[in-house]
Amino acid sequence: PPGPPFQDPAAYTAASDNGAKLALEYSTRGRGESTVHVTRSQDATSGQHACHADEQKIRWLRAELGGDEITDNPVYALFFGTAAFQILQATYPWLVSRRKGLGIKHDWKFVSALPNDIFIGLLLAVLCLAGSQAATFGAAALVGLEDTADASNTGILEDNRGSIWLVGVILLVVIGAPLAEELLFRGLILRVLQKTFGSVFAIIASSLLFALPHWQVDATWQETVVLLSALGAVGLVLATGAVVTNRLGPAVIAHFLFNAIGTIVTLWL
Repeated sequence: PPGPPFQDPAAYTAASDNGAKLALEYSTRGRGESTVHVTRSQDATSGQHACHADEQKIRWLRAELGGDEITDNPVYALFFGTAAFQILQATYPWLVSRRKGLGIKHDWKFVSALPNDIFIGLLLAVLCLAGSQAATFGAAALVGLEDTADASNTGILEDNRGSIWLVGVILLVVIGAPLAEELLFRGLILRVLQKTFGSVFAIIASSLLFALPHWQVDATWQETVVLLSALGAVGLVLATGAVVTNRLGPAVIAHFLFNAIGTIVTLWL
C-alpha cells in the first residue's frame, strides 16, 4: 500500500496472509465470500507506522472452519450424529406409545390415506413455502437483517458438496427428518398438548418446539430470529394440517416435499 514504510513488514505479511488464507478457505467451502481488512496506524509520539489485521474477523473465520488449523469438516460425524438424533426422535414416541398407549397409529395418528394425502400434502407444502418466505422477509425487516440467505440451516449440505457422504446426508434431510420430526412434534407433542390444552395452544406450542432444535450455533441473533420464524411458520402449517386431517400422512408428505425442494435449491440452483 502507498505511504511511509511500515514499522514491521513481517507482521503485516503474516497478518494479511493469515487472513487471506482463512477467507479463501471460507469462500471455497460455499459459505460466501469474506474479506479480512488490514489497516495501518501511526504512533502519535514516534511517528512510526504499524499494521493491524482484523483479528476479530480472523478468529471468527477460524471458528467457522473448526479450529486453529484449516481442516475439512468431519462430515461422517455429522451424518452419524444426525442419524442418531433422528432415531431418538422417532424412538421416543414409539416407546411412550408402546408402554402407555395403543400404538403410534392410534395415539399419534401416524397413518395415511392414499392417494388423497398426496394432494393434501402437496397443498401443505405450497403453504409451507409461502409461509416460510413471508415469515423470513417479515422477520428480517423487523430485526434489520439485509441478507436473508444468511438465515439458513442448509450449511450441512453446502459445506459438504462433493463428499461421498453427501448422499447419506441428503437422505437424512429429505426422508429421515420428515418421518422422525413428524412423529415427535406433530405426533406425540401435538397430541399430548391438544388433549390437555386444546388444539390452538397445541398447534402454536408444538410449532415453537419444532423450530428450536434448528437453531444454528454460529448464527447472529438476527439470523436466529429469522430462521426460527420461518421454521415456526412451517410448523404452524404442518401442525394445522395434522389437526384438521387427524393424521400425519399429509404432514409427512408436505415435510418431505419442503425439504426436497430446499435441498435442490441449495445444491443445484
